[in-house]
Amino acid sequence: MIDCGIASSPAEYIFPYLKQVGIEEVSFLINTHGHQDHMGGSSYIKENSKAKVAAHELDVPWIENHALLLKEFVAKYDIYFPLNDKAISEFYKSVGKECKVDMILKDGAIIPVDGSELKVIHTPGHTKGSICLYEPSERILFTSDAVQGTGLSSESYNFKVLPVYMDAEAYFNSLNRLKEMNIELALMAHDFEPFKRRVLKGEEFREYLNLSLNLFMKMDELILKILEDGPYDLLALTKIISDKITEGKGILWNDIYIVDAHLQRLLKGEKVSYSEGKYLR
Repeated sequence: MIDCGIASSPAEYIFPYLKQVGIEEVSFLINTHGHQDHMGGSSYIKENSKAKVAAHELDVPWIENHALLLKEFVAKYDIYFPLNDKAISEFYKSVGKECKVDMILKDGAIIPVDGSELKVIHTPGHTKGSICLYEPSERILFTSDAVQGTGLSSESYNFKVLPVYMDAEAYFNSLNRLKEMNIELALMAHDFEPFKRRVLKGEEFREYLNLSLNLFMKMDELILKILEDGPYDLLALTKIISDKITEGKGILWNDIYIVDAHLQRLLKGEKVSYSEGKYLR
């Protein structure tokens, strides 16, 4: 099994579906990264099956220590988006019980699967330990959240969120690495823009990778252009960028990750500077 949703997903959806299709046991669970919507059900599955849990070594700390995940990811920008007691309670409800990881994965690891195999492709950016899984005989790639196109949106709830990644340089390198692979089918975890589909054929996926890279470069260009009229602090800059890219649908807390990631990349490249809490060119 690849990923398992939030804490309630196994009992509510996964196990009923497995029973319906005649699968009696989960023997192995791979967490593609350490976010609660992908690994929150790990402990429940482990307790209710014979499953061994695997994850990349760099995201294991978040899976085994949820207070650390809260601190380093969910509440990383609480100076701008403070978490109240209800939000913290909802986080712990969704992430479930902490889970001991049985197998530590590294780039290039081979996982046998019923006569075939999955190859671990380390694709950091979204998180430090984000991975894709590649089935070589059919050239199928499970991308999870490693490639995010132009973000997520919902007409029902009238929102659009930018791609979420915490390390811009790593994300850029991961996209280019996947471009070099021979992929006939890609399966994603969310309905990312612009295709809004979780299954893409080879040519569609290559276009999707290019669109992801185009938005990446656009982010750098936008930040540099806006900072010509700066300086701005992180929140003010995020509000401007979010408004431009999401066509005025407003800033969401997720948006600050990508802006900060690009600022750190530009700081490292000495294209922007930082002084007294603000960024300038």
